[in-house]
Amino acid sequence: MQKVAFYSLLLLSILTVSCLDSNDDPKPQTEVVEDFQEGVFIINEGGYEKSEGSLSFFNPQTINVTNEAYALVNADEIVGDVLQSVHATGDELYLIVNNDNKVIVTDDSLRLKRTMTNFSLPRNMVSYEGKGYITETVSYAEQGRVAVLDLERGFLSKTIAMDWYPESLLIAGDHLYVSNQGSDNLFVVSLISDEVVDTVAVGASPGRMVLDDDGDIWVACGGGYGADYAPLNNGSLYEVDPQTNEVISTVDLGLNTDAKIAIDNQGERVYFYSGTDVYYVSTSSPETPSAPFFTASNALGLYGIGFSPDDLIYLADARDYVEPGEVFIYNEAGVIVSNFTVGQVPNGFLFN
Repeated sequence: MQKVAFYSLLLLSILTVSCLDSNDDPKPQTEVVEDFQEGVFIINEGGYEKSEGSLSFFNPQTINVTNEAYALVNADEIVGDVLQSVHATGDELYLIVNNDNKVIVTDDSLRLKRTMTNFSLPRNMVSYEGKGYITETVSYAEQGRVAVLDLERGFLSKTIAMDWYPESLLIAGDHLYVSNQGSDNLFVVSLISDEVVDTVAVGASPGRMVLDDDGDIWVACGGGYGADYAPLNNGSLYEVDPQTNEVISTVDLGLNTDAKIAIDNQGERVYFYSGTDVYYVSTSSPETPSAPFFTASNALGLYGIGFSPDDLIYLADARDYVEPGEVFIYNEAGVIVSNFTVGQVPNGFLFN
């Protein structure tokens, strides 16, 4: 059942906003009743080159949905062209806007603090001891990089050269792992020196990574495509020991995926999807799934997955990539709990 709440807006006085690396004038801000402190942000890419990226927020306690949350707080200020991801660190949120080559920084109530613009097709972000790391495609004709930010002073401190199409990042111990989708490997970066110290060969098109209950890294590899762009159905999951950077196990999935995964709160099941089918692999006895765990029967095209702190599976449905998207919530038994409408092209979740 779709459940949407409409929030009354309370006009506040104009606030002065510091926009680092931006020529934008300070914007007036408004406040919604929702405080965004406990709930789920839904990341909506929006249409490519249409500046339709947006944030939705779902409060599971009140069963309320706020669409266009960033615009509501910041007096209709738009997010921009392709909201790729959102990262939370301390009391700040970092909105990674891919095709606009910028990062929007807000407080934890979504009020704009500054906008940083020294990026080239940024993708995803993690943070560690006062530093932020953001993958950048740079261009489709050259190798990518990771931007290193000084979060306290709010500036770009250096870049680290990567391979083709660096995508996701994960921190394990004192190392940063970066998946390079165009070269089928992980780069291992020392968080002390911010230099590449190792590489790990994995499957075709590596994407998201998670840590299991033993501290091992699981990498989703989406699979490749033939000359006619037909899927090769060679997607896989790789388990990597971060102590040795050796591959422990490989699960051949027999299909292509979006290379997006989520792991349960016990670190025992890695969830992924293909089409509208959802699967899982046990981290203790990894085997190729013989059948889907369940099918999101009302979805048109799954485009993101997450696992919440209260043990629920969240699925983002991009629909036809034009109309508003949908979120479906399932429990661990594979039974649907709820669904609701969000912005265009939802691709993932941030559990706050």
